[in-house]
Amino acid sequence: MAKFLPIIGEAYTTVESGILIGCAGVFKVFGDDKAASEFVDCAGKSWREYSETSALAAPINAIIHDSKGHHKKAMKIRDSYLNAASSCADGIPVVGHAKGLVHYAMGDVQKGHKSMEASTRNVAVLGAGLATGGLGAGVAIGAVAGISAGVAYDATATIVDDAVNGEDSTLHGSIALIRPDRMNPNELVGVLIGIVGDGLTGAGGAEWGKNIRIKRSLQNAYKNSQDLRQTGIDHKTATKLTMEAAEASKKAKGALKKQVKYATSEVVDSATGQKGVGHSGRYNKQMRMENYESFGYKSKTAAKKAKVYGEPSHLQTRYENVQQVNSKPQAACAEHPAFDQMANKNPNYNPRNVTTATVYKNKNNFSTAQRCKNCHAYGPGMGNVVTDCIPNRTPVPTPGYEARGARFTLVGIAVNNDDEYETDSD
Repeated sequence: MAKFLPIIGEAYTTVESGILIGCAGVFKVFGDDKAASEFVDCAGKSWREYSETSALAAPINAIIHDSKGHHKKAMKIRDSYLNAASSCADGIPVVGHAKGLVHYAMGDVQKGHKSMEASTRNVAVLGAGLATGGLGAGVAIGAVAGISAGVAYDATATIVDDAVNGEDSTLHGSIALIRPDRMNPNELVGVLIGIVGDGLTGAGGAEWGKNIRIKRSLQNAYKNSQDLRQTGIDHKTATKLTMEAAEASKKAKGALKKQVKYATSEVVDSATGQKGVGHSGRYNKQMRMENYESFGYKSKTAAKKAKVYGEPSHLQTRYENVQQVNSKPQAACAEHPAFDQMANKNPNYNPRNVTTATVYKNKNNFSTAQRCKNCHAYGPGMGNVVTDCIPNRTPVPTPGYEARGARFTLVGIAVNNDDEYETDSD
């Protein structure tokens, strides 16, 4: 399956052949020329298999052989390619199950079993990761859970196979490692990489599950908020805006060399769709220090000590009667540059149409932030502030967590390369 997929196939084959070449070098150093030669041949076989099963390389390979009149060889490559594509589908949860049912309906029990086992195994591994992430565990524990689930599934499949088929049974997946003498080097390396794949699948599931849990917690906080109901904003809109603010904060984080704690606000005018994003003074100071020359300062120290709040912000100008409540400058809060940005696009906005969300970034974690006393003094002038409606420091996932978890999972499932198709290299 792994060699069929673009990018993943090239990476998998490179790793597999690299391990085999490395082993060949070790054997050569210890004087075992025969073993060294065998491992070198197996490294070459890895690339021959790739050329006959890759979604990119195999069709080109078949066309070349066909053009040279090697029609039998081209046909074998096409068969290997189609078998690899079929095996790839087998490993995808739901798709593999549906494919298995089709095989059963057509009377092909063996292929039906193969599709069902491959897809069910990946569901078990992914499910273990999702469960650990749903309980709040990190990706490391998810990886361990994925590997454990894979080994447990392989052990169960091996026991069942032995009970049904007796001497004709086989060792499934990772359980094959108890009899390495029965495997060639390619198979051995494939099993080892497959275990790594289980870890990646479990880690992806944990990332997915953890963020689903966080999103539900955030959405439930908004859903149960009496204060939010008074604004007339539904909990889904509030959740979406808060997650967008977290994503803006995450993007801003990438522009800094040194990571600091800071707040990010996003404001949206529902009447025009205009948005504004701003960051708190701590972020802006760090940005000035790291880029002091482009900001016109002679040194990092000068950038750090610069007094940048002399000119009033848009909010201070619009609501000039609002007094500073605590010692921190009003414009140091993230809400001020966010409103500055939106007002530059639409100076005649109506605060009743504005929704505001503020999040706090600490390391790689994002949580909601209620307004400070300075900002509370502006009252409804900052629009409907949804993050004031729920408990302070409620965790927030960044948008796209589904895709991040899916990428881990896709790679993990792909490198679980226990394919049984034959290639012309066999």
